[in-house]
Amino acid sequence: MVTRGNIHVIDDHPQVRSAISALLAAAGYSVNQFPSAERFLLDAQVVSPAVILTDMRMPSMSGLELLKRITTRPECPPIIVMSGESAPQEIIESFKVGALDFLLKPVPNRQLLAAIDKGLALDAANSKRRDDEQRIRSALASLTVREREVSSLIRQGFSNKAIASALRVRADTVKKYRAQIYAKFGVGDLAQFLLLASACPGPWENPSA
Repeated sequence: MVTRGNIHVIDDHPQVRSAISALLAAAGYSVNQFPSAERFLLDAQVVSPAVILTDMRMPSMSGLELLKRITTRPECPPIIVMSGESAPQEIIESFKVGALDFLLKPVPNRQLLAAIDKGLALDAANSKRRDDEQRIRSALASLTVREREVSSLIRQGFSNKAIASALRVRADTVKKYRAQIYAKFGVGDLAQFLLLASACPGPWENPSA
């Protein structure tokens, strides 16, 4: 069954947790419930696209403490914080450490679903970017020295003729290299190659990272 995304609901109040989870499940999301932040850290299996929906004030570990613990992880999904009573400083601190949104209970259904959909879209985009970066790193590692030279010139906008002149080879040879490079990056033409390169510049600048 295809769902709209994976939502991890963390709240120490069983009735609140169950009510939110029932709403989300009825709206077509896959829902996982956790009675505490500690239980989430122990048991959660986060699969993109995902959103973490956490209460702020909970025994032992608060929502803010959870944020500080996991938002530094590269694959951490967006986190939405909910609270029935929070000081302004808690709200400010939540955003500072990476919360996507801060919702005051009781949260209107439409507002909650809109925030979740925003988080899922962001997580899907982040996941695709990470996949593309890994794809670029793998492709870069597979290039020969000459292919790397040609790919660099392609990224700079050089034509086959200009690349041939710069490298002192035949234009037909550059055409062959270009086809090999596209195949290794899994793209079909120059537009796709440049789009991939512009969307994920990091691996090109530091391919060993």
